[in-house]
Amino acid sequence: GAQNITEGPTNTTVGLGGTVTLTCVVDSGSPKWRNPDNVIVSTLRDTIDSTRYKITGLASDGEFNLQIIGILDDDNGIWGCYLFGSPDPGYVDARITVKVPVSESNIAIQATEDYITINEKTTLTVSCSIENVRPQPELSWLLNNEVIDENNFTVQPDGNLDTSFNVVSNLSLMVTAEDNNKQLECRGGNFITGEYESSFKTLNVTYGPTDITFQLTNCPVLITAEINSNPPAHCIWSYDAEITTNELQLQHKEETTVTCNATNDFGWLTSKETVYSCTSGLSNNAKIGIGVGVGVGGTAVVGGIVFGIVKIVKKIQANVLYLMWKEVSKSKGWNHAAFPGRKVEHGLLDDVIAAYKPPMFHGTLKRYRFENLSVCGN
Repeated sequence: GAQNITEGPTNTTVGLGGTVTLTCVVDSGSPKWRNPDNVIVSTLRDTIDSTRYKITGLASDGEFNLQIIGILDDDNGIWGCYLFGSPDPGYVDARITVKVPVSESNIAIQATEDYITINEKTTLTVSCSIENVRPQPELSWLLNNEVIDENNFTVQPDGNLDTSFNVVSNLSLMVTAEDNNKQLECRGGNFITGEYESSFKTLNVTYGPTDITFQLTNCPVLITAEINSNPPAHCIWSYDAEITTNELQLQHKEETTVTCNATNDFGWLTSKETVYSCTSGLSNNAKIGIGVGVGVGGTAVVGGIVFGIVKIVKKIQANVLYLMWKEVSKSKGWNHAAFPGRKVEHGLLDDVIAAYKPPMFHGTLKRYRFENLSVCGN
């Protein structure tokens, strides 16, 4: 009677070095197997290389399944089970796709250094390539692990399943100062299964000074300018002073406004600060808590701590502290009060509570709490 293939092989994917079995069941006759190069690798139950190929299954049931051991890249392609001299279907084929995954060695952002240097407010153009992989991978760009571009790539060769694939993606990204030190990632592979690899570069975004913060210490008064910029900016101080990098050592003057002109190759920024020399008894970093209450007793302060200016003016007598202060929201006008029982000496004072009733409050008690009071000099 007629000889037929009743069950043939199906497409399968396997990694290099793996083992795969292709099915071929016939109702009669003896099929043969051909590899992608059209070479016959088995006749009846014999193979051309018994270390790599085995015919499995029961011959009595017409099973001539081909087991391939130690998959090679050359095994990628179409394999066929042939039953010569039989009517259709006398030949059934299937594709073996040999996986060549994305790895550290075949994915790369095209930049020679680990850091990509670029000025802020300019467009970064960079490419990422994945070479000699199979099957065709997906590709995405991420910045600090957030996707910024995906599925925007070209593939060569296009649609040829018998070869490996080369993938290229070009990214255009407008960068800002906030992107400095962020990690740019090109990720390629199978995102559904989680089989992917990445190439990384760090953005070195250059920008001029955007913010200057002054840090002040007492005894002696030292002003440090903390400047947000890349590369680091340096202050040119508008003051007759000894300059050490971004630190300014004040001379012995009671009240001075200093200016930091911060510059680098990409811009400049100016900021001013009014400070007081500790030799006149001024406390630059004092904090003032302000609140309104009724009655004279107690030390509660309503409203929390705000920054202000505190001046330790003088000692009326051995154990009396006399303060003058400004609230941060007021441009001029000093409040003042004396505090008996406060010994004035070098170093930090304990917190001071002022129960002070200025005329403008018309009988309402306003409480002040002072922290970080420094006493230096006489």
